[in-house]
Amino acid sequence: MGAAFALAFADAGCDLVLCGRRLADLEDMADIITKRGGTRPLVVVLDLANSDSVNHAVTEISERTSKVDILINNGAMWLESSDTPYAADAVLC
Repeated sequence: MGAAFALAFADAGCDLVLCGRRLADLEDMADIITKRGGTRPLVVVLDLANSDSVNHAVTEISERTSKVDILINNGAMWLESSDTPYAADAVLC
């Protein structure tokens, strides 16, 4: 879903900051956006499960851009399907 959002916003003329765990995947998406005529996105490696990574990403983004208008957080933990609800601590690991 993150790639779909990125393409839609890039096609609408938005400047983007792409964040994710794998630099190669981010660079591939930035290349696709650029080839489609969009402005090359800022690429920032970010692991939402690592607070140091989050802090570094926030610093890098704030140093390289003056504002962020929209944030789409597409990061989520994957839980297998279950007939019974998950305990809160299972979701927050």
